[in-house]
Amino acid sequence: MSGIEAILLAATPGIAFQLLYDAIRHAKTKTRQFEDILTRLQNTVKLLAPKINEIDRLNKELENSPKEEIIAFVRQLVKAKELVFTCSEIPSWNLIKQYRYAERLDELDSSLQRLLNVEFQAAQCHDILKILAEVTKMNQKLDEMNFPEKDGDIDANDVASTNHGNSTK
Repeated sequence: MSGIEAILLAATPGIAFQLLYDAIRHAKTKTRQFEDILTRLQNTVKLLAPKINEIDRLNKELENSPKEEIIAFVRQLVKAKELVFTCSEIPSWNLIKQYRYAERLDELDSSLQRLLNVEFQAAQCHDILKILAEVTKMNQKLDEMNFPEKDGDIDANDVASTNHGNSTK
């Protein structure tokens, strides 16, 4: 996959999901050797797709560029599509290749689940802490605006009595 393909796919991760999902469906209809593994992989993709698409939508809404995690994930999806396609082409008599590719499909499913459970949660924690830091800064600025230094404070009762006294004159 070229850099341009990665950028294009990162711009729309939904396309990468759809390509992988279609490859899995194709492989399931073409071969029975990997049916259980492909079903498990298909379920993982179904779980991940809405989360990744939501992250992508929010990035676009906030005008953020795609995060490295999303770009790396899309690259992994493209490689996964290629692996699934290759599995669909393995002849039924080639048991050694079937075994090797079954292991690769298991590793792929595990890595996608790891990405969901570990890497995205770490990225989410980072983003939450970043937001918390920004909110804390904004609160400090608001506090400074609402409560000026003690030396320049005017008592609220003084302001009220001054305004009240001016209105009777």
